[in-house]
Amino acid sequence: MKKILLTGSLIVASLALANAQGTIKFNNNTSTYYVSTNGVANGGTVGVTDKVAGDYYYELLYDVSTPASSNPATGGWSSTGLVGTNGVVFGGGITGPGAANGVAVSQVAPGASAYFEVVGWSASLNGLSLTQMLADYQSGNWGGLQGYFGFSSASAGALTLGGLGTPATLPPALFGGASGIQNGFDLNAIPTPEPASIALAGLGGLALLGLRRKK
Repeated sequence: MKKILLTGSLIVASLALANAQGTIKFNNNTSTYYVSTNGVANGGTVGVTDKVAGDYYYELLYDVSTPASSNPATGGWSSTGLVGTNGVVFGGGITGPGAANGVAVSQVAPGASAYFEVVGWSASLNGLSLTQMLADYQSGNWGGLQGYFGFSSASAGALTLGGLGTPATLPPALFGGASGIQNGFDLNAIPTPEPASIALAGLGGLALLGLRRKK
């Protein structure tokens, strides 16, 4: 009977460990790691600012192996599905759903390690999925959308996630430390066609139609 109980306890413990989620601090809380808009730290342009809560969204990406690059479109990154927003409390800092206490990353177990980076975009692009956004970023085809988009550098090393043992180990900081993201990053305006460019494209199209008619 004791053997059966012991075996059952070990199975339950192993299942709990397999389903356990590591934790990480999503936020950045010093000016070294603030997000800029078009190169203006905590300033913003065209009526939007990175200091007003809810103006921007940020998604956490991860890679369990060393990423090929910090480019989220080609570097081998995957989404954790964790989306935060910029918070006033940190003067432009990023606050995830778990704030300073950390948030669970379902793809990485407690005590396991992974590389991380953050992708950010303005609320005006909220209807665009991250997959679509990265595809458009890679091709340079934004379809006339207006807004701001950018991404951080990769973490300097693999971060070991918290949540291991009792009491649980503390979540590592996403920004700073020896292995975190070492600097802030910039959200740049998504290029939209200028009126002159649109006019030229229209004239080009008319010229082609004219040539077809002559033939």
